[in-house]
Amino acid sequence: MIQSWSMRVVVAGLLLVFGLASGAMAQSPAPPTSKPPGVPEGRRLVETIKIWKMTEALNLDEDQAAKLFPKLTQLEASRREFHRRQRVLRDELAELIRQRPLREEEIKARLDQLDRTEVDFRVQEQAIRGGLRSVLSLEQQARFTLFEDRFETEMRRVIQDLRQRRRGVPSGPGQGVASPTPKDRPQVPVEGESPQR
Repeated sequence: MIQSWSMRVVVAGLLLVFGLASGAMAQSPAPPTSKPPGVPEGRRLVETIKIWKMTEALNLDEDQAAKLFPKLTQLEASRREFHRRQRVLRDELAELIRQRPLREEEIKARLDQLDRTEVDFRVQEQAIRGGLRSVLSLEQQARFTLFEDRFETEMRRVIQDLRQRRRGVPSGPGQGVASPTPKDRPQVPVEGESPQR
């Protein structure tokens, strides 16, 4: 009951954000290079929901939350920068392979930069995760690992459902790409509740 209510809150919030963003885009078309309005707000909403659900799932006390959330913010910022850097390097790589004659040295340099970017991010991610583990009990560490996987999976499904609705694709059986019914979806665990079977 609580889980389905909370997912309805997530869907309603995301619908509102995406609705505002698409309304704003329809009123004033943005130049092709700028980001669509509403993207940062949508990300902030998802991060707020994640913090709320994580606080419940891990049963965090105030002291733990005060130490944990700055580290999570640092991890998210590091991820965003890693993905931004990857996009830039891949765009440069795509441009290089279209050019003739092929400039192999430059292509090799971009491939090496991509590898280094990933290695650097993984080292930084491990250091931040070590800091997260120092704040949490062993049980909370296990819950955190499970929570992250399930939350990301559920968010992808919610966003896919929203995109289908915006395109007018019904989400029923035999109607395009069908989204799983609530009974088929794995539930995000909430502290104090036993898993549904």
